[in-house]
Amino acid sequence: MTTIGGPSLRVRRVLTSLSILLCMVSVTLVASCARRGEMKPDSPPYAKLIGKWTREGSVYRGIESRLVVHATYRGLEFREAYVREYGDRYRFDDYRREKLLATERAGHERVEEFFLAVSTLDEKWNDLHRSDSVWRLYLKNDGGERVEPIAIRRVDEESPLFREFYPKLDRGSRGYIVTFPKYSEAGEAPLINDDTLRVTLVITGALGQTEIEWRMK
Repeated sequence: MTTIGGPSLRVRRVLTSLSILLCMVSVTLVASCARRGEMKPDSPPYAKLIGKWTREGSVYRGIESRLVVHATYRGLEFREAYVREYGDRYRFDDYRREKLLATERAGHERVEEFFLAVSTLDEKWNDLHRSDSVWRLYLKNDGGERVEPIAIRRVDEESPLFREFYPKLDRGSRGYIVTFPKYSEAGEAPLINDDTLRVTLVITGALGQTEIEWRMK
């Protein structure tokens, strides 16, 4: 029996089911967009940001090049771009991408980190990771605060992971990840904070010295 003036019970049930389905799809899309929003998809591409945050320094004696270093500051903007690029290359789903993003953000909250591609005239001088290295490294800000590295780790230069993501690392250079503390011993604010205008990586030793500067504003 059909009720005059309104849809049948079956039609109403179908319409109700469609409404519920559309609501579920809408919620899923909104949540997905929110997650992608955390990744800032409109940010500059990785290739542009690695150029923005990489600086070159060198030590010369006359015309003799004793050391050449390309240093990349792995700040928050760079780390987020790294996650996007890494996730795209490895076809990460949202869960894996968000997990890597959380790891990189947590790392940035704890320390300041740099990637260095270093070449030297004599291979024996390319020893930043050794406790008796001919070089010493410092990180300082424009307020006069200075810290020494917590760790300097040499990476596998043959790994495509480093060669692809840090293109200044070539067969004539060695790669290092240099980690500094977030705070100086006397500092109440992080060494690099919202008021920091510039930060400088100092590489110095008996063979000479170079200062590599990043302007933060």
